[in-house]
Amino acid sequence: MTAFKYDAIVIGGSASGLSATLAIARALVSVVCVDTGKPCNIFSKESHNFLTHDNESPSSIKRVAREQVEKYPNASFIDDEVVSIIRQDDKETFTVRTKDNPDVLNARNIIIATGMNDNIEASNIKNLGQFWGNSIFTCGYCHGFEYAGKQAGLYASNEMFLKIMVPIVYNWNKNLTVFGSQTAIDQLSENKELSKRGINTISHSPIAEIVGDGTQIESVILENGDKIDLDVLYYVPNSVINMRDLITRLGVELDGMGFIKVDKQSQMTNIPGIYAAGDCTTMMRSLAVATQTGQLAGASLTHKLFGQHWTSF
Repeated sequence: MTAFKYDAIVIGGSASGLSATLAIARALVSVVCVDTGKPCNIFSKESHNFLTHDNESPSSIKRVAREQVEKYPNASFIDDEVVSIIRQDDKETFTVRTKDNPDVLNARNIIIATGMNDNIEASNIKNLGQFWGNSIFTCGYCHGFEYAGKQAGLYASNEMFLKIMVPIVYNWNKNLTVFGSQTAIDQLSENKELSKRGINTISHSPIAEIVGDGTQIESVILENGDKIDLDVLYYVPNSVINMRDLITRLGVELDGMGFIKVDKQSQMTNIPGIYAAGDCTTMMRSLAVATQTGQLAGASLTHKLFGQHWTSF
């Protein structure tokens, strides 16, 4: 077993993690990026709303980005899963261990860019994974244009999410059916906005199964056997940040929605030396936002490092 010392450890190797690693490497600071290789957009064939990469696959974007970052001599990568993060007694050093690599990683700073786990397997909706990221999405901003004017469904158990999502999805899809719990649908229906726009609501039976061809949804089957034809479904899963237990054990604060709380000017968390970026910090999950917050986290981290050498400046 060998102990390696870095100025920074980036946990997560997708858009935000790669962006942070690039910013740090270009600042001549030593950095290692630990990547599980399991980004949340791994199922998607196309990415949108990301300048110069519209319609490209997320996997190809990540591949090219990593190849570019790997060219920097002070940036290294470990393809593995982090299983332990310990803040040492000096409060200035973090020790990170991974699942399959016996080496110990030490650094003064950590950037958490772990993304989200959408818990598709726990949804109890048959075949959801087959269509996820291709004709079933979480938000219209990434894929709404391609399905504009089609028969759409919106499914969420949380009334707050439905309230946020209905106007967004309706922008692209006037032929809209909203699925949800009786309580959520009743609360939405009280203000008459749904009926006024001709939006259908279904609360008597949850979605049990997705039916379609390949990765294209064609209909949903409710638990009572009813069949509803759809071309696209927007589904809000019970997502949680990856490595939640390890992160909160360090004392990192989460907000009321379960995202990591950060200072928006620096991406710093409440724990000195720990930064966070990307999907684990915001509802606005996109490659563009993840890249921006990752770059900000990397720049903020290096700026603080540089300042430590200017004690009387």
